Amino acid sequence: RIEVMNQVEEYLKQALPFEFEMLPPWITGVSLSDHNNGEWSDRLLSVIDKLEPGHKKVGVPYGTHAARVNQGGVPSMVFGPGSIAQAHTIDEWLEIDQLLKSEEVYYQFCANAARGV
Repeated sequence: RIEVMNQVEEYLKQALPFEFEMLPPWITGVSLSDHNNGEWSDRLLSVIDKLEPGHKKVGVPYGTHAARVNQGGVPSMVFGPGSIAQAHTIDEWLEIDQLLKSEEVYYQFCANAARGV
């Protein structure tokens, strides 16, 4: 990590027309891999697709505690109602319809988890 940070710093010093100070990251984390959760996330997507087709699994550019849980070998996924653009903001909100849809997804996923959905 330090080598990469040094390379980025050197590149920016050459590319930018102003001086700056590069500080070490105040937090680091691991990515949420499909290694332990691939089958489970496929099952979740199957439930979602039955209720509302057209969704897909995607990687996201933000951190989550699920990655740490997953690192311990526990299948972990990030799913929920609303938009990440509205999440964790001072005026966070979501539509009731989104909450009800996610409630049904959670129910169907849990009720059918042992059957492989």
